[in-house]
Amino acid sequence: MVRINIWTMGRKMSFVQFTGILPASMTEGSRPGDWAATLSVTGQTDRVAAIEAVGPGASYVALHWDKEQALLFLSPGAVADYEAFIAAGLEPEIAFSLHVRLDDGTVWQDPAVFRVALLDVDDTPPALRGFASGGSVAAGAIGAVIGTLSITDPDSAGPFHIRFTPEEEWRFEVVGNTLKLREGISLGLDEIGTLPLLVEVSDGRNSAGFVLEVSVTEPGGPPFRPPAMEPGEMLGPIALADGARAVVVQEAHALAALRPAAGGDRQVALRDGNEALIPGTVRRVEFADGFLDLDPRGAAAQAAALHRALHGTEAGGAALGEAVLALQRGETLADLAAGAVAALPAEEAAFVAGLYQGALGRAPEGAELALQLGRLGSGTSRAQIAIDVALSAAPAERPLWVALPPGREAATGRAGPGLDDPPPPPPPFAADLLLL
Repeated sequence: MVRINIWTMGRKMSFVQFTGILPASMTEGSRPGDWAATLSVTGQTDRVAAIEAVGPGASYVALHWDKEQALLFLSPGAVADYEAFIAAGLEPEIAFSLHVRLDDGTVWQDPAVFRVALLDVDDTPPALRGFASGGSVAAGAIGAVIGTLSITDPDSAGPFHIRFTPEEEWRFEVVGNTLKLREGISLGLDEIGTLPLLVEVSDGRNSAGFVLEVSVTEPGGPPFRPPAMEPGEMLGPIALADGARAVVVQEAHALAALRPAAGGDRQVALRDGNEALIPGTVRRVEFADGFLDLDPRGAAAQAAALHRALHGTEAGGAALGEAVLALQRGETLADLAAGAVAALPAEEAAFVAGLYQGALGRAPEGAELALQLGRLGSGTSRAQIAIDVALSAAPAERPLWVALPPGREAATGRAGPGLDDPPPPPPPFAADLLLL
């Protein structure tokens, strides 16, 4: 159970009065069962049909109105992340008001705004963002400095601890935040190219694994640059189908990194050492089990934005796969939104506020709220409002992983692995490995 402070609440309304206790604070990540509150509702409760939470924090509170007992039960709703509030420039608190819907359809709003402080906990592992400087070493250079690591952690200022695999720990060490070769150690000529290092980064409480790419160059020579590709060309398992589509004839977990290169190109590096340069015009990198969508305005980006607006969370690869396949079958974004909007608050202002919070991480401004309420009043569907708010957000800055279900191939759309085959492991190349 989460330890919480409590405070009393009592607000008179035209018909009812709430009395009870609410938490003064809650830790981020609270889930149903971590805390619960019960409010007594007195007055003309026989006329109360429903009680709803509205406001920017409404989705983080779940309500259950028991008319027979005249009790309102509250518990955590959507999982709240402290760092997400800070990143959006919002006060870390769950703020909401209560709407009482009467049996004649009238809605009465309690003027009070209830605020539950959101407490930070160290629940985020550090992220290795690659090299802040350097990143290359010449073959034969003994005990050489390779580069300064870029490590971030919203919950900790360090110090951070780096661990290598047993196969590499005798060769590499980290002093402060600087990666270097151990004294007396050098890399061989046979390692010229990109050397992937599997490392674990820990803040002493949480840890995560990453692949760090070290460029090994010829002694006294220019930095290694993988070969560029032309449309129709294939280098190992990497093929450039055309100017907009690259194909890797492996599953996604074979990818070690996808990062920018000179001239706007992108470098594709696989764990087996194969790598190539693909043009910056490529909008899709396909694998046997799905694809990376690089188009910030493509179908996957639009589906992801709509999911964020409707649910307040990021869509996983499987969910994006289902959405993209549905769009390819001829369904529209409105079709995707239709089912989800039915589960959102019935009260129009709360509905619009929830969309803006999910899509943009903030409450709508007065003019925005008035505009959307006016559109709803003139007959614009809720689904269309959701789409418009979702697509008003800035386009995604990183590639989106779109997982395809068994029986589909990313490159061809033909039948792929059998339905009885075991599902492939989830791709390990989260945003931390996609250095774009």
